[in-house]
Amino acid sequence: MESNNVNNNNSNSFNNMNNMNPPPNFSPFIGMNPMNNNYASIPSSFLFNPNNLMNKTNSDSFLLKSLEKLKSGDDMDIMSELISLCEYLSLSDGVLGTNPNLGKLLEEICKNLDKTYLPELVIYSLQCMNYILDLNPRLASILRKNNIIVKLTNLINTIDDVTCLDSIVTAFEKISLNNAILLLENNVFYTLLNIIDFLGKSQRESVIKCCLNISYNVLNYKQYDVYIKPASNILSNLIQYREGITDAKILEKIIDIYFNIVNNLKANMKEEMAYSNQLESELIKYNYFENFYDILTRYFIERDKKLNPELIKKILINIQIACGLSPLAVDKYLSINLLNILVEVINFEFSNNQINNNNSIDNTNSTFLTVLIMLIC
Repeated sequence: MESNNVNNNNSNSFNNMNNMNPPPNFSPFIGMNPMNNNYASIPSSFLFNPNNLMNKTNSDSFLLKSLEKLKSGDDMDIMSELISLCEYLSLSDGVLGTNPNLGKLLEEICKNLDKTYLPELVIYSLQCMNYILDLNPRLASILRKNNIIVKLTNLINTIDDVTCLDSIVTAFEKISLNNAILLLENNVFYTLLNIIDFLGKSQRESVIKCCLNISYNVLNYKQYDVYIKPASNILSNLIQYREGITDAKILEKIIDIYFNIVNNLKANMKEEMAYSNQLESELIKYNYFENFYDILTRYFIERDKKLNPELIKKILINIQIACGLSPLAVDKYLSINLLNILVEVINFEFSNNQINNNNSIDNTNSTFLTVLIMLIC
């Protein structure tokens, strides 16, 4: 009987424990309140998932088999495998990006970029390469080791397939995020700007983003002379504002490219006046200053509302930098009557009391005045 009583007591205690309500704000995660759903922000990679081990084993097996098939030497078999690989990579999550076999696979895939006699094979290779770079951008270092950038640049100049061209532009944009200096040193800046007129809007945007990333790496006049100067005429033409054609967002990024290059060179040419004058001579030659003047006129005189005030700020800052670099810039701006525009700007802003009431104009009066003083002096 005693034994039965003990068992009953234990049973009741257990049931009581089951019926107990958890204390307020109780959470199985220390310091996290499930009522606030804080634990939902924990990255899934931190939570144990028994399927991950199986997924890793499966991905290892798939990538190794794919690698073996890509080494078969038969173009049709390789193309078939690339098609399967494209589908697999497009559905893969970020975990696959850490797989050590992915780099080996990328190296093998890039060997097909020379097979221009079979454009479809090149296209599928490029698509696989882009998927892999999405999964692990650091694998772009493999492209340096295997001289792939040169191959891609040559492809742009030799292949006519639009899909292939789009894939190359996409690849360059991805590479520019972490390896822009690699693109600069392989003349990709000029190569991309040289084909921009033949691209659709989305690919033009990719080209500009890529060139913008490259522009951060132009640190001395030698780099400018070798890699940027050949594209100066194209870049200047892109700065031209064409009614109904020019995209204001793209125009703003192009101004950013110009700003990065000139500002970086300014920081490294303080004691190299000869280089400063040479740079300004190039900018004068390709009508950069006239293009800036035209945009300012459209915005301040013609009141073109399609132009972003932020873009105007950047142009004024660019003028300020150029005037600080060389007296040639000051002479040029005086010759095209920029002084009159700046006076008009300041009169307009003060008379309409917009200096402090309009966020787009706030804090730019100092830029106006600085440029004005530089031109007068």
